[in-house]
Amino acid sequence: MATLTQREYILVVDDDRNMLELLRRHLAAQGFEVLTVSGVVEAIEILKMIPIDLVVTDLKMPKASGLDLVKYIQEHFGNTEVIMVTGYATLLRALEATKTGAGGYLLKPFTEEELLALVRHVFNKLRNRRTAPAQSPLV
Repeated sequence: MATLTQREYILVVDDDRNMLELLRRHLAAQGFEVLTVSGVVEAIEILKMIPIDLVVTDLKMPKASGLDLVKYIQEHFGNTEVIMVTGYATLLRALEATKTGAGGYLLKPFTEEELLALVRHVFNKLRNRRTAPAQSPLV
């Protein structure tokens, strides 16, 4: 979990208010700072204002999809990780999400343990990336 000096921020994006609240409760109980929004436009506004470590986003939403958000994050916020959540999983969608840059993929319904295991995995990857020494180019 986060140290006292560095909070770990998670942004949850889903048009289902019940899912937003469920994810917020599970993640906040683990010590994460959790923000929730119901759409891609609101998510982008938050990303512009607050350094978000991880975005957990639904795939199917009105107006813009979770894949649209993943693409935007990859283009503008390369250090932010993404977990895609969906009830409409196909192998093609999973491959598309990971090719687009999603660091993980959860199929609804999922358990709290599955969610937390994937979130921990993503944060371990983030921590390792942050603490890895910069590699000098070979001459």
